[in-house]
Amino acid sequence: MEPLTFPASGNVRVQITVAVAEVRVREHADGVGLHITGEKEPDQVVVDSSVDPDGTLRVTVSERRRRSSAWKRRKGLTIVLDTPPQTTLVIDGAAVNLHSNGRLASVRFTSAAGDARLEDIAGDVDVKGAAGDINVGRVGGHLNVHLASGDISASSVSRGCNLRTASGDLSLGSLAGEGSISSLSGDVEIGSADSGSLSVHVVSGEVVVGIAPGVSTALDVSTLSGTTRSDLEVSSAPLTADSPQLELKVNTVSGDILIRSATRDTAA
Repeated sequence: MEPLTFPASGNVRVQITVAVAEVRVREHADGVGLHITGEKEPDQVVVDSSVDPDGTLRVTVSERRRRSSAWKRRKGLTIVLDTPPQTTLVIDGAAVNLHSNGRLASVRFTSAAGDARLEDIAGDVDVKGAAGDINVGRVGGHLNVHLASGDISASSVSRGCNLRTASGDLSLGSLAGEGSISSLSGDVEIGSADSGSLSVHVVSGEVVVGIAPGVSTALDVSTLSGTTRSDLEVSSAPLTADSPQLELKVNTVSGDILIRSATRDTAA
């Protein structure tokens, strides 16, 4: 397919529904560019575009249905998307890998198998999959990830998280807002947790949580087979109404728990 371009003066929403693909997203200030390779038939890939009354450009990429046996013989598509930073990206596939450089408004990614690497998301990130690793830089909104198998990591999350994996490690550089994290088998590490509430449940794995400087913490920590340790200072000073507070609940069935003070570099 020849490269396509779409002018955009406002927000952009791109929806990609394909079976097997490598999707690469690059930040581009002027409009939307789309280059698709790997299609074997001229009518295999369908691209549509429209503009909403509010000026939002909508671009959709989809494939015509084929028999399931045909998908097994395909190598898949390569989709290169150049798009402005105010873009909402929605991807739905069977085996899709996503790699995004630059900033996006928000991302919803669903793939039975496939990895996602996202650099900078201004809003929410929503990921669902059976197998694959998810690596995100900055998340300005809420991070929601549900995996059957795979590691989850993010440099910073500004408005809470809901993370679930049956088998995989979870790592956050810094977290602000409400958080809920669970893993059947895997380690959990949070460099710096801010005020709000955070619940971490692990069946088999170690948990390390750093508490941001200046945050008062109420701890509820337990393990059936493991050790618990905290290096937080205990203070009897009364809390003021404007003191940042964190309610932290951590429990493991088999695994050590460490609660420590985060450094200011980690908290940043």
